[in-house]
Amino acid sequence: MKLFATLMLLPVLAATTANAQEFQSLFNGKDLSGWAGKSEFWSVKDGAIFGQTTNDKPTKGNTFLVWQGSEVGDFVFKTKVRFSGNNSGVQYRSELVGNPEDFVAKGYQADLHPKPEFYGMLYAEKWRGIVAKRFQRVVVGKNGKPKVVGEVGDKDQKLVDKEWNELTIIAVGNRQIHQVNGVTTMDLTDNHPEAKRKGILALQLHAGAPMTVEFKDIQLRHLKGKAAKAAIDAVTVKAGNKATPIDRIKVAKGFKAELLYSVPGDTHGSWVNLCTDNKGRLLVSDQYGGLYRITPPASGETLSAADVQPVPADIRAVNGMVWAFDALYVGVNDYEKEMPCPSLTRRVTKKLSHTNSYMRYEELPVPASISFTGDDCSRG
Repeated sequence: MKLFATLMLLPVLAATTANAQEFQSLFNGKDLSGWAGKSEFWSVKDGAIFGQTTNDKPTKGNTFLVWQGSEVGDFVFKTKVRFSGNNSGVQYRSELVGNPEDFVAKGYQADLHPKPEFYGMLYAEKWRGIVAKRFQRVVVGKNGKPKVVGEVGDKDQKLVDKEWNELTIIAVGNRQIHQVNGVTTMDLTDNHPEAKRKGILALQLHAGAPMTVEFKDIQLRHLKGKAAKAAIDAVTVKAGNKATPIDRIKVAKGFKAELLYSVPGDTHGSWVNLCTDNKGRLLVSDQYGGLYRITPPASGETLSAADVQPVPADIRAVNGMVWAFDALYVGVNDYEKEMPCPSLTRRVTKKLSHTNSYMRYEELPVPASISFTGDDCSRG
């Protein structure tokens, strides 16, 4: 009979408060109280949780140190981490599978990987594999298929696995965001039919090459109500958008480019279309939001956020549009609301027409059946 040496210590935690809206410390800096895992791999060293495998003491499969507190659902998690020799990760909204004494977890993981394109990505351990790589904004539909719908983060950010970095995980409903040193590395909207909304929290030691990993300053904040929405909104505000430098824009002879407006992503989203109406005003669409109308300023002048007026039309996610015959014709490709790519037979192509000082929309007549997929179909 094989005996398993197991850490199973009672959760004596230095919680800052019982209030679910404030951070609590999950590690006392002295011992592994409140955590459970295989004792041959996990210890405390220099005030940090220390995980190690060696050639003489390998792990046959990925193994985890599991927090023994409550399950995590909507939350913010922070920790400082460094690792070498192999990759690691933080498991959340997960479950233990197989022999409980092996401490094997299944579920979402904020991956800690030496390869730049994988550091901070979302990996579904023993489940769906890579869901969203670093720099990707991904929406998973109800059909379970992930689709990259945008970019996040800073491609100039350099991360070194052997140095201390701060990992942040934000999970609210179907939205999950990973950050490293305050910069978003991955943004997922998960509508998968088997998506998990709560589960255990755990730290990973990876099988394979000998490795070490250290975690310290481990904090958790459970989220409820307005605090949950505010946590997601705060990330969006911080991310913002950057204008393309003028010297990187090529124009025809006799023309020049001027910076008119830098779109604030927190309030105006990601603009993907622009056209003019019959009064010379600019109409723009947010790929994941609504429509906006702008009266162009004089040459050399710039716009302010107050000059960008929302169009009061009950429509969103316009990915293609044109002004013609005194009306705005648009094609909708709504990832997050699960509306498929425009198809006249599915009634998602609209006609927006002026009525006094506002716009209204009505369905186009359907002259023929059209079916297609992808973003570009709605921009043609």
